[in-house]
Amino acid sequence: MDQTIKRNSFILGLIGALVTLSIYMYMWQAQDYLNPLLNTSIYIYPILFGVIAQVWARVVMKGKVSFKQVILAYFICILLVFITESVTYYLLLNHIDTNAKEILLQAWRGINDKTQSNLAQVKVFKEPSFSLSEFALGFATKTLMFTVPGLITGLVISKIPRTVFNPLQTTDLSIVIPLLNEADSLPELQAWIDRVMETTVLSYEVIYIDDGSTDGSWNIISSLSRKRHQEHAPNPIKGIKFYTNYGKSQALHAGFKLAQGKVVITMDADLQDSPNEIPELYEMITEGGFDLVSGWKKKRYDSVISKNLPSKLFNWAARKTSGVQLNDFNCGLKAYKSEVVKNIDVHGEMHRYIPVLAKNAGFADITQKEVVHQARKYGTTKFGYERFINGFLDLITIAFISKYGKRPMHLFGSLGVIMFLLGFIIAGYVGSSKLYLMAYDLPYNLVTDNPWFFIALTSMILGTLFFIAGFLGELILRNGHQGNRYKVAEEI
Repeated sequence: MDQTIKRNSFILGLIGALVTLSIYMYMWQAQDYLNPLLNTSIYIYPILFGVIAQVWARVVMKGKVSFKQVILAYFICILLVFITESVTYYLLLNHIDTNAKEILLQAWRGINDKTQSNLAQVKVFKEPSFSLSEFALGFATKTLMFTVPGLITGLVISKIPRTVFNPLQTTDLSIVIPLLNEADSLPELQAWIDRVMETTVLSYEVIYIDDGSTDGSWNIISSLSRKRHQEHAPNPIKGIKFYTNYGKSQALHAGFKLAQGKVVITMDADLQDSPNEIPELYEMITEGGFDLVSGWKKKRYDSVISKNLPSKLFNWAARKTSGVQLNDFNCGLKAYKSEVVKNIDVHGEMHRYIPVLAKNAGFADITQKEVVHQARKYGTTKFGYERFINGFLDLITIAFISKYGKRPMHLFGSLGVIMFLLGFIIAGYVGSSKLYLMAYDLPYNLVTDNPWFFIALTSMILGTLFFIAGFLGELILRNGHQGNRYKVAEEI
């Protein structure tokens, strides 16, 4: 976020430079180069602008600005002012108004003569030359002279409590991490997240969802949360514990429900997703304007046969079915606007197709970012070969829901009409054939002896059943309420 601080300080510096130009413009027009008020203000208002830049940096960054960043804001501002002052003064005296130089020399001679008479002819002041080197020396001297007040004000401003600048205590980012038996990796993961977030000015929360772990993962989460609370540190660590293993989709659903950040980032707890990606993902949502950014593990450290090839097949099928052009639907590292996660229902094994759910909910501004994939450091994968079968079944489900989830009667009613009409036409053909044979005293069989009768009957029954399925779907859609698909044992 240094770029934001630099930009704001540069703007203030430009305003200070305009003030400097205005002062010297007045001196030139009024030939008032010896005005004590104006000459004094030139040494005061740069400090004022520098302090404003320091305060502005903390306000814009909601209080989370380091001492180094506060000092940076100060010096960017006053350097612009002093550069403008030195260059303007030099051009004015040496090229624009030669009378100004004479006025200043006469003032110097009067001061020097008086000083010499008082100090027994000792020459106190060197006659000014108004050369470029002298102006450069003056610029350097003023900059060093103003360093001390900048350091003092910077120290004071950086120590003001953060709540003064962020009274609403809004959360910028929620990091949601579902896990199953990842006790070994949790301390390292949390330390890594904290190191990355220290380089930003974002307020954040970390939400761990323990999906029925049996290796003590919940004890680690509780310890991390308790330590953060005892240190009275911002950026809380929260946790949700399930009674048993309900699946990743249910864990994400619970995490999304608890998340309070304006941006939500999901990642796995096995250290294969790098927290270093978090700042850039956040900026793609907030500054890039995307609804969802999905990670793309272009270079993977997984088995080619058991994971890489099936994943490529899945992703190809998902792209063709959904129309969402992503290369890695199943990547756990994703970033979302808060509105996205609050308006999608992740259930079953649908976590693989969250981008499709988001698109169906009206959040179509979806992109991807190539992310670093790391080899697993602890434990083993929690997903077996059955995930491929489940994934394909979920893909069929989501394809159906995408088109007919809100209007089931359109599908079942259309099929019902087609089947019923087909049966009706066949029945009409069977009946009219018998009547024709009876009319001309030709031999005929019973209708029930004709196989087309049973085809017609079956078709009409199926058509009716499709109609009933459509009506039931509409009723369920309008009146159905789905309860929790998981039970929470504990929450911190």
